Amino acid sequence: MTGNKVLLVEGLDDKRVMDRICQVHEVPCPSLEYLGSDTELLKVFSTRLKVLGKEDAEDVLGVVIDADTSVPSRWQSLRDRLGNAGFLDVPDQPEPDGTIVFPATEELLPKVGIWIMPNNQDSGKLEDFLAFLVPDSDSHWQHAESCVDSLDQPPFRTVDRSKAVIHTWLAWQADPGLPFGTAIQSQFLDPDAPHARRLVHWLRELFG
Repeated sequence: MTGNKVLLVEGLDDKRVMDRICQVHEVPCPSLEYLGSDTELLKVFSTRLKVLGKEDAEDVLGVVIDADTSVPSRWQSLRDRLGNAGFLDVPDQPEPDGTIVFPATEELLPKVGIWIMPNNQDSGKLEDFLAFLVPDSDSHWQHAESCVDSLDQPPFRTVDRSKAVIHTWLAWQADPGLPFGTAIQSQFLDPDAPHARRLVHWLRELFG
């Protein structure tokens, strides 16, 4: 048996980005499921930990979730769920290049991988990860940031600044306003950027 390979993500944008990165780099694509929110993702994560691995030792469960305002608190919420499921050797903090946790030999649990957006170290979300994929040669990114920051009374929340900047920048491309996944496929966002390659390496180690 080859086992069930499942990757849980928060939203549709996350799903499309992960799907496109897997396609571009020819990574074996797991079953991608988007849950609509971090709360729902954490709930499903707990449920899947109880189910996967019971019938097939090759089951794999991956999670891509935003750090939002705090990597430590996000990691603790995931670490607690792993501990409750029976994982014994869970690191105190996430690995910079993505975390992979193996169950003890006698435990009927899946292999688990966790990637906390944007880079397992900084607060932020998917859009902050995508900012790392803006080509070094780009001449508009700083202007997009300046435009967003110059708003006297921005209608968006401070935590959503990165969303405003990336969408502003995408609106200025040769094909304006492409969705994130299509922007990666079209090379406006660089799928070979160092941060993308780190994510790809984690995916290969987890699902390959």
